[in-house]
Amino acid sequence: MAKFISFDVAGNSNNYENNTQLINAEKIISIEQASQSEVFIHLEAGDISDKIIIKLSKSKTSFVSPVLTSNLGARAFNNVVAGKPGVRRSYLNLGKDSNGDQMYINKVTYS
Repeated sequence: MAKFISFDVAGNSNNYENNTQLINAEKIISIEQASQSEVFIHLEAGDISDKIIIKLSKSKTSFVSPVLTSNLGARAFNNVVAGKPGVRRSYLNLGKDSNGDQMYINKVTYS
């Protein structure tokens, strides 16, 4: 398992968020697809925040909800967490939505 998940945020109106983000993979308890455009990452209790909300988009310049007929967003995060033992940092590749449009991460919220 990788120690950190690395991914880029793109198309957010807050330019300070449009950069590379890291999540400590060792703190992740579960990952769920909450809606077509949101993935919830639940962390161990007692962390600064116990849930990270990842907003998915099919546009690199603004928010446009992807079309998902399954949990493709959550599956991408699970694949990074479960793969590559011993690696310090793994980069997340979201792939394409159910219509064949490339997905991007538009926003990250810690709650």
